[in-house]
Amino acid sequence: MGVFSALTTAVSGMQAQSYALENISGNIANSRTYGFKGVETNFADMVTDGNAMTMTAGSVLARAQGTNAIDGSIISTNVSTNVAVAGESYMMVRPSPTSSDTLYTKRGDFSTDKDGFLVNGAGYYLVGRKADSAVGARDPIQISNLPISAVKTTQVTYAGNLPSVRLTQTGAEILYTAAGDVTAGAEANFMAQSVDGGALTIYDSVGNPTSLALRWAKTTTRSADGTVNDSWNAYYQTSTDRGATGNTIWKKFTTAEFNAAGNVTAPIDVTIPNLSVNGRVIGDVQFIARQADLTQYSDSSGTFQPGVIGQDGYPSGTLSTVSIDSKGIISGSYSNGRVVPLWQIDAYTFQNDDALDRGDGSAFRETAASGRAIADTNLKIVPSAIEQSNVDIAAEFAEMIQTQSAYSANAKVGTIAQQMLSDVLNMIR
Repeated sequence: MGVFSALTTAVSGMQAQSYALENISGNIANSRTYGFKGVETNFADMVTDGNAMTMTAGSVLARAQGTNAIDGSIISTNVSTNVAVAGESYMMVRPSPTSSDTLYTKRGDFSTDKDGFLVNGAGYYLVGRKADSAVGARDPIQISNLPISAVKTTQVTYAGNLPSVRLTQTGAEILYTAAGDVTAGAEANFMAQSVDGGALTIYDSVGNPTSLALRWAKTTTRSADGTVNDSWNAYYQTSTDRGATGNTIWKKFTTAEFNAAGNVTAPIDVTIPNLSVNGRVIGDVQFIARQADLTQYSDSSGTFQPGVIGQDGYPSGTLSTVSIDSKGIISGSYSNGRVVPLWQIDAYTFQNDDALDRGDGSAFRETAASGRAIADTNLKIVPSAIEQSNVDIAAEFAEMIQTQSAYSANAKVGTIAQQMLSDVLNMIR
């Protein structure tokens, strides 16, 4: 039986090496496939029954061994929707937007399709959750092209420096003695005795822009004994239409007092009720100036020097670009300058990712041997990048040479065994 066993063993060796060559061929073929994980071949000996004195080497069995835990090189693509996941993490994908079949992949060459879904080159749909939901449902990520709504201005933040003394050409300090709002008939006097406080664009509830002009008028100067502080009244322009002389043009909304050091004595936090400009109603607007942000220092120009003046409203906007950051947050940049978080990419790990069930398109399914998917709290996203195949071409060629040699050697064993059997048959004749 020894010759027959040798022939059988040689055939098993040829089969095992053929299987190894098949894996080598697949690895080389996919050496440029994004996210591909190569397959190695392990060999296991199959011994015959018997004791140590009569046991033979036996046949061989070839088995696949995954290399999922080995990272491929990460390359930059400059494509904002491409993403690589470093380490042993995988992204969740589905075969279609309506499928419940969950798979995992490292292939991150995602782009938006005609419906706004993020789909990779293998046709899998990236799954995530809404950016504002920590425990929300996982769904295929779809980027909407709908414009974001406008937000009306509700708050103005203000900073700058008022001149400690505003002088006339004759050297006398200018003080504004009128009280209350400014009408069209009194505007000329008001403009001569006040300083420009800057202007900013604010928005109503549907995003219509309105220019809000501000002015300051100094009403009192500090007394020698320090019992009276410098005081300034703040005004906003309600209308650019002069019309009748009795029409209100500038409306007073707050007063600021400054101490001897030029600091405002208290932070300003007032609400301008039902603010409107040229008939366009904005509504209640909170005006805020911190003590550190509003000062009254000497300024030879005698004018207001603005700091950072801002507001919280904005018009509606259309989607311009989509980006993904290192934390996996997908954001949309809109034409109104807003950057809005839209989705969150989650990543997952496995206790034994080499035991994942391999599918087409560099996608994997969890198995009992791999363990259930575990949310990765140490997500490492590389934006605008793709993980390449982890196949080493040089190593595959070395394996191919060894496989060819082993296959030829097994074939030679088969040839010798056949000759020996022929000798036996000839002896009987």
